[in-house]
Amino acid sequence: MLFDYAVAVTHLSQTPDGLQERLDADPDLLLFARPSIDMYLRTAWARDPGMFCALALALMTLPSPGMAATAIADVVTDDCHQTADLEPLLSPDPRTEAGAKRVLAAIAIAVSLKLKEGSLQHPGVWVEVAERLSRTPARSLPALGALVTDLASHRAVLDQQQLRLCGLAARRLLEYLWTQPPAPASRLAITAAIQTAATDLTATETLLRHAVESPQLEERGYNDLLSLTTKVSEVLDLLPGLIEDLYVAVLGHTETSSADTQLSSGSVLTLVSNRRQDFDAAKYPLTKHFPTVLRSDLPRALAILTRLTSTGQDLPEHSAFLGGRTFVIIKDDSRTWDNSSYTRNDPAALLDAYQDFAATATATEAQALCEALASAPQTGVVWRRTLRAAAANPALAASLVREPAGIVTQLLNPDLLGPACELIGALHPTLAPAEAARMEAAITPLRPDTSQEGSQAQTRRYQLLVDALSVEHVTDPSLATDKNARDTDAAAERLPWPAAEPTETREEDPAHAELRKLIAILTSFASTYLNGTATPEDTASAEHTAARLEAALQQTQSSLLRAQAEDALARAAEIWTRSTETPPATLTHARTLPLASATSPRPEPTPENATFDLILPQAPEPMQLAASANSPTSRRSTARKSPEHCSHWRKTPWEPSGTQWPASPRS
Repeated sequence: MLFDYAVAVTHLSQTPDGLQERLDADPDLLLFARPSIDMYLRTAWARDPGMFCALALALMTLPSPGMAATAIADVVTDDCHQTADLEPLLSPDPRTEAGAKRVLAAIAIAVSLKLKEGSLQHPGVWVEVAERLSRTPARSLPALGALVTDLASHRAVLDQQQLRLCGLAARRLLEYLWTQPPAPASRLAITAAIQTAATDLTATETLLRHAVESPQLEERGYNDLLSLTTKVSEVLDLLPGLIEDLYVAVLGHTETSSADTQLSSGSVLTLVSNRRQDFDAAKYPLTKHFPTVLRSDLPRALAILTRLTSTGQDLPEHSAFLGGRTFVIIKDDSRTWDNSSYTRNDPAALLDAYQDFAATATATEAQALCEALASAPQTGVVWRRTLRAAAANPALAASLVREPAGIVTQLLNPDLLGPACELIGALHPTLAPAEAARMEAAITPLRPDTSQEGSQAQTRRYQLLVDALSVEHVTDPSLATDKNARDTDAAAERLPWPAAEPTETREEDPAHAELRKLIAILTSFASTYLNGTATPEDTASAEHTAARLEAALQQTQSSLLRAQAEDALARAAEIWTRSTETPPATLTHARTLPLASATSPRPEPTPENATFDLILPQAPEPMQLAASANSPTSRRSTARKSPEHCSHWRKTPWEPSGTQWPASPRS
């Protein structure tokens, strides 16, 4: 140490411009005499910070200024106690602006490292510096970006005034970056704005709302939205007014561009994605965190579901009076499209999360849910999921339906018929005889008049209601007769899914009629499990039907029926392969079906049938499908990583292309 001091006060201080002259003559001193240079710089700062800043700017004219900037940054972050001491760097002469920018970048890196170490002495100084730099963001990067993002991340060390200045700087930075081409830096700025939102909630919400509005959503959403959607919990706590529009805008938008985007750069490995994949990745956190929204704000969660599933259309409404409340149900034809989510990043995934929440709700939560349902019109699909959840949750059923007969009298909307029957099936065995009698009395008038030609829909409705009743608990003799007739009908295929009725004419060949019946059963099976996994019982029943259909195919010469049968067989076989519980013999059968079908002539694509499905599905290996079923990225063709794992701000976000900034002062 004595030697280092001697070099500092003798060799480096022989002339007024001693350090600059020595480094000009021997740049290697930055390596071999670094302790002496540190002592020299600390002495210079103690004498006059203004002269120190002038020396710092002069050292930036050296052929290799990077290490000099690192040494300067170490001294400034340790010894600077007030922003005024850095005025020559914050308001530089145009001739020295490039040097000041380099010095400030090195200081920002040193501040970041000391924040992470917990050794930064005066954080308020650097908040004030960030606020000063944010007034001219175009010429303050990368120092401004590094200071804002790291100070916001370590906001616990700031007092209220300092945090307010940090929030102001973060919003100014984001406003500027949104005038530039999309880049990773804007994601970091969005995160900083959310972290400091408490300093000005109105200003932050107003600013962030631009991200979910047109045309910015379409132009920049693929780049910006992931940093917003991953902060759903924070946004919900601080900016609840934004959460509904965020969900509706992001999940309601489909990105069509497949232009390449760069996840990370490097000479060894460069990761590339595309705009559509990046936008879809931003949707997944929304579905993942939707249970949090449900627990925190039920009316807002239901508003999200209704807005997403009504798609802004002016749809008819149906009023139902249940449990002393009036509910308004929007008719949305959801019976034709309501299925579980397959991608886990779409509105159906939110519906699945809602149904899971409702099915496990406590009595208090069930009461709150019913109040939320009554507070505004809800789409039919929301009610379908509610009724299914009530069938599995007695607490919700008790809160929703105080008089069970009301299910029949109030919920016979076509969209709700199936789920309402599920609820009847769950409640009927538990009812007292008087309540069961009242429910059955509501069903009896719906029996079709056998003396007249009744509509197929009325007959089907009555059959579903009768099927839902428990045969051991039916009190009405006429319903018991109908129930027993349905249960002992040997001509019907007893399947847990509703089989479509085959079209049959008097002149039709009986063999063809049997073929149509079997095709209808398998088609119904495939429709039921379009996006799901069949139970072992259903798979076994469908395989039995498939074997009968294969045998019947040998007796027909109809190419149309053969094509329909082969399509139904192939779709059923693909569904069998989805479950790890499928027996090996069934899997073998599933693999042989497409091979057998391939020998039959297939339709040729033409402009007239361009929209038809002419392709036999290729079944995935069951273990592969099971392993990937819960992965939101398993079906993507390109690797997708979160921005935190793809790049680091010190490498790319704040640096203009082609510019190199000084290394870390700890390097």
